[in-house]
Amino acid sequence: MDARGLVKHLEGGALLPFYLVYGEEHYAAERMAERIVAAAQPDGDGGMDRETLPSDTTPDQIVACARTLAWIAPKRVVIVKDYAPLMSTKAKAADQGVLEDYLKAPEMGTVLLFLCRGTVDKRSRLYKRLSGGEVYCPPLKEAEAISWVQANAKRRGGAVEPQAARLMVAMVGIDAMALSQELDKLLSASLGRSITVADVEALVTRNISYKVFQLADYAAEGDRARAVALLEDMLQAGEAPVYLMAMLARQYRQLLMVRLMKDSGIPPAQMEQVLKVPSFAINRSLKQAMRYTLAQLKAAVTHLAGQDWAFKSGAVRDDRLALEEAVFFVVNLRK
Repeated sequence: MDARGLVKHLEGGALLPFYLVYGEEHYAAERMAERIVAAAQPDGDGGMDRETLPSDTTPDQIVACARTLAWIAPKRVVIVKDYAPLMSTKAKAADQGVLEDYLKAPEMGTVLLFLCRGTVDKRSRLYKRLSGGEVYCPPLKEAEAISWVQANAKRRGGAVEPQAARLMVAMVGIDAMALSQELDKLLSASLGRSITVADVEALVTRNISYKVFQLADYAAEGDRARAVALLEDMLQAGEAPVYLMAMLARQYRQLLMVRLMKDSGIPPAQMEQVLKVPSFAINRSLKQAMRYTLAQLKAAVTHLAGQDWAFKSGAVRDDRLALEEAVFFVVNLRK
């Protein structure tokens, strides 16, 4: 089931003896797990009737905790976070036998909750045993993230203007946990008024992808000073030169691809599907790409691919200097 399915299921009042909550959207997975716990223990924190176990807990320990009866709460809750055998193929199937046997005849006074923040191995027997209580939280899409920002601001007594929400998602990404943290900051500063684009630009922390977009903007404008200043800012923040080189090479590959698609008459909506990037990234990439000739973009991609390979193969002696030279190269293409 998905998040909506879980909410409807819990409203029905019939709790299952076990659940598997997982997905790439960690914030949603945490919230869904909290809903299950609240349904099982509606009167408080659970106290001694709630236990949280780490990823390396043994099957015997999990079963022993699950078999323990509740003292005060209506049900005992046992939460196993990021259980390694569910998230990896390394654990032998036989190692999980005692846990699989428990799931065949679980303790009905216990809710055993596996919370995996990421993907799980759906080939495992353990996953198949838990699939009846499966709750999947997929990553947000761009439009969903924008709506999520506005809905969560409203829920907390605030408001975010549509353009501000769109910019926020562009700057932070579609990770709900990161968006929630930035929203907390904006709501505290807004003092009850609607959050504007100016607020977002002033207060929101840019993720690395957005900063690389900015760097490509400056390069496309031929603004060497601002490009170098932003590069230095990222390096001072601790970003590894090899990673920045890979991101820059990736951005220019994307510029070349959107330029080729545009020249072929492919609309932006189809570019989103082919390249699997959100609309704001396509629109911004199109603006950047059109500042170059096709020959310039091909030269940039060839040069940056060579530099990226040099970084990864260990051929670069001074990585900061090599990265600066790569930025100079794409800036100078515009001159």
